[in-house]
Order: sequence, then C-alpha cells, then structure tokens
Amino acid sequence: MIAEFILRRNQPSEDTHEFWVRRTKDWIPTVAHSSRGKPTRVLLTNVSGKPVWCPAHFPVIRWAPHGELPPDDGYVRLNSAKYSDWQVLAYEAAMDKDLLKREQQLYVDWLARQPPAVERRQYAVPKDVMKRSPRRVDNGEAELTCAQSKTSIFHMRIELRLLAMTKIELWAYSSC
Repeated sequence: MIAEFILRRNQPSEDTHEFWVRRTKDWIPTVAHSSRGKPTRVLLTNVSGKPVWCPAHFPVIRWAPHGELPPDDGYVRLNSAKYSDWQVLAYEAAMDKDLLKREQQLYVDWLARQPPAVERRQYAVPKDVMKRSPRRVDNGEAELTCAQSKTSIFHMRIELRLLAMTKIELWAYSSC
C-alpha cells in the first residue's frame, strides 16, 4: 500500500538548505522530483505487510541549513547509500506478489506456444559407436604417424633447398 503527500511549493533554496528524509520500521519514503529537480511529493510505501497509519503531522522530511544535522535521529540525505537501499526495499514491498506470479505463468504459457526460433533437423538415434572408415594409401606405402610425416616433410624441404642451390652455395654448405 502506498500513500502520497505533496510538498509545499515555496521550499527553501538548495543553496542554503539540505533536504533530509527519514523512515520508520513500517513505511519507507520515496521522493518524487519535478523536471527541474526539485522535490515535489513523497510516497510512503508500507513494508510491514499489515495496515498501518501515519499521523498527519509526523515529520518525514526536513529542510536543514547546510552544515547542520536535523534535530531528530533517522534522517538521511537523498544522495546517501542508505536512501538507495531503502528504495530497493520499497520497490520490493510495492510489487504485488500474486500479480507477479500470474504474469510469470502467463509468460511461461505464451513461451510454450511460440514456434522454435531455429528449426531443428531430425537425426537418427545412434545405436552404436561409429567406426572410422579405413584409410587407403594410394602409393602402396604404409601410413605415417604425425611425427613421421613432420620429419619427412622437414627432409623434403632440405632436399628442395639443396637442389635449388648453386655449386658455390653447395660447397659452402657442405664445408660447415
């Protein structure tokens, strides 16, 4: 349950006064601002779960001169971390749990009726582990392992370099 009250129009200047707000264990205040950034109204959110009342002249907000603290305990500034934490609690308490559950169920039902985003191909159910097809070697030689194939490639590169060298380069290479 949320109650709302409007703040007075002739507020003290922000240059001379600070805006403070406080809460109780039963309700949390949320300050709404105008387009110019001035506080215009305060919403009181009931977080107790049972009906509570707030006296008409109970001090929820306070304008205090800069450098001074409000005379009572429990006041915080709007830009404080504690006020931000209060807003999380107020949002949680303001949500209707039954409505949220109904919305979630409607979403699950809607999602179940939607076609799949990607068409899935049908695959045959595997009955056994697939066997690798035997490799055929065309030139009649035995199949090489990975290390053997790398070694043979290395030797072929050396042979190609030697074939490309001139006699002088070959003589210098062999004398090393």
